[in-house]
This record gives sequence, C-alpha cells and structure tokens, in this order.
Amino acid sequence: LGRTPGPACKMASHRTEFPEHPYSPYPIQQAFMEALYKTLDNGSIGLFESPTGTGKTISLICGALHWLEDFRQREKEAQAAAAAAAGDDDDPDWLREVHRSTAVAPPPEPHPWLRRRSKSNSGPRVVQAQTLG
Repeated sequence: LGRTPGPACKMASHRTEFPEHPYSPYPIQQAFMEALYKTLDNGSIGLFESPTGTGKTISLICGALHWLEDFRQREKEAQAAAAAAAGDDDDPDWLREVHRSTAVAPPPEPHPWLRRRSKSNSGPRVVQAQTLG
C-alpha cells in the first residue's frame, strides 16, 4: 500500500547506490536501504523486518542520511529555481541576495502521519510494510 507524495516530497528517481556505506553492502542491506529511501521519499510509514545480524542499524542510518542529503539538495535546487524565476525585476543582484539571506524560513510542516493522526481519532494504520530476507 502506498501514498502519493505530499507537496514537499518531489518524486525523484529513487537512489539505488549508497556510496557512504562503510562496507560493500550485502544484497539484503541494499534492499533495505532502497526500500527505506523509497518509503521516506513517498512520505509513507514503513515497517521493516530483517533477521538478526543482517546490518539493520547501519542500513537504517545510511539509507536515512542519504535520503536527508538528497531531500535537502532538492529543496536548495527548488529554492534556487524559484529565486531565479523571481529575479526578473529591476532589483540588483546584491539586494536580492540580502533579501534571501534575511528571510525567515517558515516552520516545517508536520509529517503526513502526524497530520492524519490529529484530524482523526482512528487507530494507527500501516501504510507500507515490507519483509526483507
């Protein structure tokens, strides 16, 4: 079961390589990281299960940090594109830069799951579940 991504999650091609993994990942670790990345990118909730000793902790850390790095990069690119589109006025570049650097960022939106929980009193719901291994 999956969801469509929210406005903050622009669907990019899902990462299949995790070069910062400290070792050459086993196939089960690779599948774990890919599934985690896809779940985070979709704004879904994932329940992951893997046998003892398969490297769940390092796979979780590595996959989540790569997603966060990619997400921040996509956000920067989106902001740069928006700034470039808004830069077609008569203001000099230095003035636009000062305006961008002093702008206060809006508070982050809560995760879709938290928004759903606050709107309804229904019990928890599994959005995405996958067994690896």
